[in-house]
Amino acid sequence: MRALRQGFAAWLIVTALLASLVAPSHANPQEMLTLMRRITALAQEGRYGEAVGLARKLATEAERTSGRQSLLTATTLVVLAQALQAQGELAEAERVLRRAVAIREKALGANHPDVAAVLVTLGQIALSQNRLKDAERDTSRAIAIDESSLGPDNLNTALARMQLGNLRHRQLREAEALDIFSRALEVFKNAPGQADIMVPVALNNIAEVYKTQGRLQLAEERFLETLGLQEKRHGRDSVYLASTLNNLGELRRLQGRLQEAEQLARRALVIREKALGSDHPDVAASLNNLALVFSRQGRAPEAEGLLVRALAIQEKAFGPDHPNVAIALNNLADAKAHSDRKKEAEGLFRRSLAIRERSLGPNHLDIAVSLDNLVALMGDDERYGEAEDLARRSLTIREDALGKLHPLVASSLNNLAVVLDSTGKPKDAEPLLKRALDIRLSALAKCTLMSPTVSTISAHTIWIQRIGSKPTMRLFALRQRSSAARPRNQARGRQPRISGHMAPQIRSPEPSLPPTSWQRRPTAKSNRVAIPGFRGCAMDE
Repeated sequence: MRALRQGFAAWLIVTALLASLVAPSHANPQEMLTLMRRITALAQEGRYGEAVGLARKLATEAERTSGRQSLLTATTLVVLAQALQAQGELAEAERVLRRAVAIREKALGANHPDVAAVLVTLGQIALSQNRLKDAERDTSRAIAIDESSLGPDNLNTALARMQLGNLRHRQLREAEALDIFSRALEVFKNAPGQADIMVPVALNNIAEVYKTQGRLQLAEERFLETLGLQEKRHGRDSVYLASTLNNLGELRRLQGRLQEAEQLARRALVIREKALGSDHPDVAASLNNLALVFSRQGRAPEAEGLLVRALAIQEKAFGPDHPNVAIALNNLADAKAHSDRKKEAEGLFRRSLAIRERSLGPNHLDIAVSLDNLVALMGDDERYGEAEDLARRSLTIREDALGKLHPLVASSLNNLAVVLDSTGKPKDAEPLLKRALDIRLSALAKCTLMSPTVSTISAHTIWIQRIGSKPTMRLFALRQRSSAARPRNQARGRQPRISGHMAPQIRSPEPSLPPTSWQRRPTAKSNRVAIPGFRGCAMDE
């Protein structure tokens, strides 16, 4: 439900609401707010490089006037880190935040709420990088600080716990995630002032959990409630609505209500183009979403045209080697693969993989997605010998990141088993298939309402073909988030062995939430959004 990733209009509301969390008490709040408005405006226009440059100057000036260890410097470092997040420079953003938290711990003590604010953002970065243990460590510490200093029902405590809810959702611990988001929703409803801006965020998160569980009617009710609140507060054409329209459209697509899905995707695209301009990265996200609907409708040329435009926007905004560009390349490659233009698709998939390896590191979970896509493409061409090493690497990455019992590990087990069976190693394949099935059954037992047609994790189907008295197992995976799509090789009338790409990334990339963050990373997973200068985040997509 990747993805976080979103616009910026509510930043000013949130900053004004919680200025005491953003600036130290001895700083001039109005001056700080003016500077943040300028940086936010640049980011809102997609001018991330300029936003980072101004934030660097702001931090340098704070150091010059108040010292390297001042609270003012720590605050400007947080602003710089948020700008770096928007630009996708997560490693530098984390280094800057570590410095900010050290300053605040020394000046305010290790258990001050302003320390917790930075810890939550650090947890968000770790979560976006799939470093789940680090995310849990930083987020849990932030929650403990806020609960002890502010109380369990404080607004900031609820915002910190939202991050934990995102983590539980990533871990597929949906009952826990639902409880966290529901408790946070009550806090937001009862909090004074303008904190109700977070009510749609919590409702969206609850809807996303329901969707993952296959409880589509409940998900629909929450999305519609969110949309109604936002339309009432901001108007029908506000950019605040775009992410909600996107998520509701995603639900309609999963329900097979493609005409409604198209209408919602078009409405979100029009809103974003009017509010943000035709070359904004959020417009690229909406183009991807509309392209997915076109793909489901069999309108491949139209889908590809949108994806080409989305790629051009991402390259212009972030440069050729950014993770967002890797996502756009993956989407375009998937479209070309479905048009049987395999050579072009493979080149794009490999370029996407190379960007991810450089920008995210060799063991990031998104690398496994790219590897699976190449395994699927090679399997479709019966190039199983080449695919085996890639499939093994995908499995290793997921086991190391998620543990041996996560459903995504089952997907990698499935793919490796198919490759091994197809290269004449059925005895090696069978235990992998059984292990994948056990993982899937365990996941379904924890959430009996989950449907394979709406699950974010591939389901598995095993069939037995008897050759004489010796059974031969075959297995194929339903496509993530697009399980109704017909596999390419199935269209040619033969039984699929590895069906489609295990993680096509043409999907809803951002949460239904007021556009409040600089973090812009539409991924194959849910995208968590942190509110700059204060705590909490929403999941998406």
